[in-house]
Amino acid sequence: MKVLRCALSLPLFVIGALFALYGVFALTFREGSGRTYIRIAGSQMDAHLAGGISLAIAALLIAAGVVANHRGRRAGG
Repeated sequence: MKVLRCALSLPLFVIGALFALYGVFALTFREGSGRTYIRIAGSQMDAHLAGGISLAIAALLIAAGVVANHRGRRAGG
C-alpha cells in the first residue's frame, strides 16, 4: 500500500509544483508597460490572470497529494 500511496501522491506533488512555478513566472512576467498578455492554446490571456489560475490549480493538486498521502497512511495503519 505504501508504494501505491506514493505512486498516487508523488505525481500530484510534481505536477502541482510545475503549475506553481508557471504561475509565479506568469505573475512576475512583465514586457514593456501596461497589461501583459500571454498566448495559451492560440488565444491571448492576461498574464496575471493565467498566473493566478495556475497557482490555484497548483494548490488544489498539492492538497490532493497531501490528502492522498495522509488518507492512505491512516487506512494502512
